[in-house]
Amino acid sequence: MRPLNPAPNAAWAAVLSFFVPGLGQVYAQRYRAALGFALASIANATAFVAVTGATLLSPAVLAATLGMVLFTIALNGAAALHAWHAVRHGHDWVRPGWRRSTWTWGVVLVAISLGFEILPEDLGWSAFTVPSSSMLPTLQVGDRFIADGSEAARAALQPGDVIVFRLPRDPSVDYVKRLVALPGQTVQMQHGRLMIDGREVPQEDLGAAAPGTYRRRLTLPDGHSYVVLKTEAGSVLDDTPATTLGPDELFVMGDNLDDSLDSRVPSAVGLVPRELVIGRAAVIFWSRDAGRIGQAIR
Repeated sequence: MRPLNPAPNAAWAAVLSFFVPGLGQVYAQRYRAALGFALASIANATAFVAVTGATLLSPAVLAATLGMVLFTIALNGAAALHAWHAVRHGHDWVRPGWRRSTWTWGVVLVAISLGFEILPEDLGWSAFTVPSSSMLPTLQVGDRFIADGSEAARAALQPGDVIVFRLPRDPSVDYVKRLVALPGQTVQMQHGRLMIDGREVPQEDLGAAAPGTYRRRLTLPDGHSYVVLKTEAGSVLDDTPATTLGPDELFVMGDNLDDSLDSRVPSAVGLVPRELVIGRAAVIFWSRDAGRIGQAIR
C-alpha cells in the first residue's frame, strides 16, 4: 500500500483552480470534477474564439464577448471554491502516479489556456486609444476602440472605412483616420471641398456644432456617408494639389477637416502604403460619454 501524504493545502488548491479551472481539483484528487471544470473552461474559450473571430465586429459581438468574460470569472471562482471545499473535506491522501500528477495536468491545462489566449491575437483583434481631436465627431479624445486586423478585413477595405495604420515616416507610431480614396483614384481639395476623380463629393450642411464650427455630411462615390467638422475660418488644407494614388497607396483624412494631419500633408503623413494598414476600426468599448460605449464606428 502506498504511503499516506500530508493533506494538500486548501488555499493553494483554490489558487490553482482560479487561474486554471480543474487544476486545483487534480491537486485535491477529485479527478471527475477536474475533468468537468477543464472541459467547461475549454468550451468557454472555444466559444470566445468563435465570437471574436467574426469578420465584422458589432455591438452584439462586443456584448457577447463581455458576457463571456463575466462567465469566465464566475467559472473560475466556482472552480476555486470547489477545490478549496474538496481539500477541506478530503481524506486518505495518497501519492498519485504521474498520469494523475498535478504537475502533469498543470502543464497540459496551462498549455491549452495559453493557446486560447494567443489565438485571438492571431485573428487580428487590437485595442487602441484616441489621443487627439482629429477624428471628431466620429471619435472623441479618450475613446477606446477595437480594430479588426484580420486578413479578410484588411483585404476588404472600402472608402469610408475608419482605419488604423502605421505612420509611413515612423512605423512605430499608429494613426487612425478615414479612408477616402483607393489606388488609381485622384484626390484634391478645392476651396474646402473634397474632389475625387475630378468630381466634387456631395455634402449636406447639418448646422453648427459649436461657435465658428459646423457639421457636414459627405457622401463618397460608393455611397458611404459620414459627418465631418469644418470651421468657418478654413485652413491651409482647403486647397491642395491633385494627387493620383499608386497601385498600393491609400488616401486618408481626419473627420475634423481643419485640425488633422493626414494625406493632405505629405511632410507629416502623406499617402499610406496598404502594407502599413493595421486594421479597420470597428467598435468603441470605452468612452467618457457612456452612451457611446458599444457604438459601431462608421
